[in-house]
Amino acid sequence: ISIISARLSGRQPDPEHPFGHGRVEYVSSLIIAFLILFAGGQLLISSVQKLINPEEVTAGWPLLCVMVLSALVKLWMWAFNRKIGKRISSSVQLATARDSLNDCLITLTVAAATVIAVSTGEMRVDGGAGALVALLVLKSGFDVAHETIDQLLGGRPDPELVRQLAEEVRKTDMVVGVHDLVVHDYGPGRCMISLHAEVPCDADILKMHDIIDMIEHSLHEKFQCNAVIHMDPIVTD
Repeated sequence: ISIISARLSGRQPDPEHPFGHGRVEYVSSLIIAFLILFAGGQLLISSVQKLINPEEVTAGWPLLCVMVLSALVKLWMWAFNRKIGKRISSSVQLATARDSLNDCLITLTVAAATVIAVSTGEMRVDGGAGALVALLVLKSGFDVAHETIDQLLGGRPDPELVRQLAEEVRKTDMVVGVHDLVVHDYGPGRCMISLHAEVPCDADILKMHDIIDMIEHSLHEKFQCNAVIHMDPIVTD
């Protein structure tokens, strides 16, 4: 899903999608969230069944070693996907990282429960541990779904991004204020920004137009966004 999402979201804009296909990432994240929820639900059902009807647990050291090795690989996948996801602001990479962490948690819990069950003879440990992990996985899936749906519905932008945008616009001495800043999110690295820049009413209109053009170019260079700025003349004396 991550690979297909990356291919589709990277397609160039076309007449039907003038702002690109970046929101494919959000749809893909939602699919991953549903898969996480499905896995958590299945694990919860099987764990409750084992609590009601305990089954004998048997495992040798080779199997336990493979499980621990698998968990370590999944832990590395979590760290790698999380790092890349944050670097490129990719929701699908972050969802994949969450899924890898769930796999690591499940595997380690199963290994620990197996050792305890075999050592103590208490077979309900397996079901109890599985139920606990299932609840954590379900919460993880719900969090991914909630975050993704917020993005699809047009949730509020990151306050830190808003602050940085406003600061960048106000770097120019001729701009004395910023208001009505709106961020339209079309996927990672694809956003439209509109805002009102307050400028002195007695400033040269041609000079101010050039300054606003330079600010729009600066926002595009630093934040990879297309900005549209409206000049609001105000009395400063």
